[in-house]
Amino acid sequence: MKYQSKNNIRPLYTTILILFLTSLFIFPSIISLSTTTHLPNKKSNSSIDHIGVLIVNYGEPTTFTEETYDDFKAYMNHMLQLGMLPSFLKNIDKGTILTDMKTESWSFPWRRDLINAWGKSVTPFALYSPGNENMHTAPHYFLPFFGPGFGEADIFEQATLTAYHSWDNMNNYSPYKDHTVPQINNVIDQLEATYNEKVVCTKAYGFEEGNIADVTTQLINQDINLLIAAPQMVVDSDFEGDLHWYKEIHETLDASNTDIPVHIAKQIGSQSSFVESIVLKTQEELEKIPEEAKVILFLSNHGFPPVKCGSYDCGSDSYHINAKESFKLVKNAINENITDDNLLEIKQIYAEFAEGSDDPNNQVQSPLEALDQLPSMCTHVINIPYGFIGENTDTLNALRDAFDVEGWNEEYETVFGYEDITVTITTCKFHDSLREQALFDSISNELDKFID
Repeated sequence: MKYQSKNNIRPLYTTILILFLTSLFIFPSIISLSTTTHLPNKKSNSSIDHIGVLIVNYGEPTTFTEETYDDFKAYMNHMLQLGMLPSFLKNIDKGTILTDMKTESWSFPWRRDLINAWGKSVTPFALYSPGNENMHTAPHYFLPFFGPGFGEADIFEQATLTAYHSWDNMNNYSPYKDHTVPQINNVIDQLEATYNEKVVCTKAYGFEEGNIADVTTQLINQDINLLIAAPQMVVDSDFEGDLHWYKEIHETLDASNTDIPVHIAKQIGSQSSFVESIVLKTQEELEKIPEEAKVILFLSNHGFPPVKCGSYDCGSDSYHINAKESFKLVKNAINENITDDNLLEIKQIYAEFAEGSDDPNNQVQSPLEALDQLPSMCTHVINIPYGFIGENTDTLNALRDAFDVEGWNEEYETVFGYEDITVTITTCKFHDSLREQALFDSISNELDKFID
């Protein structure tokens, strides 16, 4: 099944959604919080006998509903607090922001299909704004000083409406939870069978407003004396971990007047089982193409800006080091375990923040940049979205946008032609048992420091 290229016209305010999507696969590292004392990496005393394990799933909404707005609003507040966006944006409210599902440009009222940030259709009789780059807004309609958006900052509505378009492109269904939550449930079963009454395990959804705090409170009420937070993610970062979701854990512990120590499990992208899953997937994909094919393998991450984002230094975020570490482990393992003279090269690419002003010093490669630099002998490109463990709006929308194509088949794969080269974007859902083992190992490595 092949797909045609499309015009890659992205409005400015999709950058807001892209930053939201980035968090889909990035977590913590460097900031030391005073709310708890992190224990040394050695066996603790026998008082540590009831350990809470909190597995954090990103929690991308399965469908866009009226309640989705509150989650996006909370997320945008986080970005504003970090200084990634100008704080004055919170003070701009000209009414209810609307998007036209048919076109970005002005059209006659009878041709409009206007939607508000709560996913509701509204009257086509609204004012039009061409957008303003300095105000971080794209073209839109609005109801002046009226409707459910009056009293809400426009930036929250704009971000949510951008997401609405993404979910609409997926027929209002993200498979992320369906792909990833069963893995968590299996890991919880394995942990409880291994450690019995010494652990109490649960999960939380980072994107759902207040869910991490609620679940942390539930663990506190079960008299745990240590908490291990484990991201079900391939690559960690500072942006979403210590500065956001893990910060919520610490704040909840503080509010409960408890001194329960917290440990953070390492990213699953550093675990041998995860690396093995990518090696096996690579071998399987190589076996599908003609024997005489000359192949370049792309391993794609989502990406994170290698420059400053407002007052937040995205370029210094540990995401970049962690992504390189995971890629190096996977690349070395492929080279050690796969002998195929037709595999010419393995490249790390980033679906977002890899071109233009997002990457002025060309520190990373985008999909199109990598395609433009292929050697003349290359006949096939295989792109494995190895930075993801379940399909989501990032893989199905942002990654395809970055390749300037659209669509996928029932297996979440896309095959298209680029000049004389056949390009395959594979699914990111494969070898679930190895992904589960990687998550289990990252958690058990922490548990074994305290449990004999």
